[in-house]
Amino acid sequence: MLGAKFKLFPVLATVAVCGVGAANRPACADGADGTVISVTKAGAKCNGTTDDTGAIRTAATSMTAAGGTLRFPKGTCIIHGTIYLGSHTHVLGEDTTLRAALPWNDDQKKRYALMENIHYEGGAVVDADISVRHMTFDYGEVAQMTTPGGGKHALRFEFARDVVVQANTFQVRGAEDAVAGLGVQNMVVQDNHAYEFRNCAYDFWYGPSNVKLINNYAETETSTQMVNFNPERTAGDSSGMVAKGFAMFGNTLVATGPKAVPIQIEPLGAGTEVRDVTVIKNKLKNVYIVLRGNVRGAVIKSNTITGIAGGASAIETYSHFGATADSITVSDNKITDAQTNASEL
Repeated sequence: MLGAKFKLFPVLATVAVCGVGAANRPACADGADGTVISVTKAGAKCNGTTDDTGAIRTAATSMTAAGGTLRFPKGTCIIHGTIYLGSHTHVLGEDTTLRAALPWNDDQKKRYALMENIHYEGGAVVDADISVRHMTFDYGEVAQMTTPGGGKHALRFEFARDVVVQANTFQVRGAEDAVAGLGVQNMVVQDNHAYEFRNCAYDFWYGPSNVKLINNYAETETSTQMVNFNPERTAGDSSGMVAKGFAMFGNTLVATGPKAVPIQIEPLGAGTEVRDVTVIKNKLKNVYIVLRGNVRGAVIKSNTITGIAGGASAIETYSHFGATADSITVSDNKITDAQTNASEL
């Protein structure tokens, strides 16, 4: 019920992470053994015309088990298939664009991500300690490609832990997601910009845990959601699945179309649960917050919510499969919206 209190999920400040050109931040480590692998030395041209897929894959797979930095130059690297990352790989761009182009080689079971961890199958975490920084992901002409059997998520991590996605730009161009995390553990998504996504800017499902979404920007005219956090599997029975530990802090989310777009905190099916959520100090324009069904423990505090179009309320909770959100605190939000009144909160 609204107004009950619980212990805050402890993410109320910007995470100190490394990055090129980031003031007062440490330089990015080059991996446990100091390895730096340049995609250009592996043969990538990054001139906006040459197919760089093979060269970048060669560079990525040449990492030792200790890992290191996969360095991209300034320029535009053209790819015709997914780039796969192993554990302890730290991608570092320098005003670099990774642009998808046709024909697309969906060589591994209908994968349409521009970049993804390599051990994405199996249902258990294998890949760990991966970061992606200072890149622009551009779906290009592949965005409009029909993709039976798989969605188009620009940067996708599945069954990975200790992941950082920082200071990237996503030109999704009508494809589904900018960032997707399936079954991830300990993932920080910070200081990114996402545009023109059809489904979701930042999307987490399949029992994710300890996900932090900090100081990001997202803008779209029309999409299904802005942000999603749910426990469900992609397919099959999800009974007993839990998504836990989700923090949104300092993000700016803007829907420019005639209909408001939701942030969905939502167990989708029976027997699933979301726990321990904080949504604090975000700026939401034509974006509203939905807590659906079996959500246990959430704080919605100090957000600025304006201009909710299409009749939705700024903050909504409702029953689903017989379960109702519980232990929810809603306080100190600044809401400017004719559809929302105090009785609804």
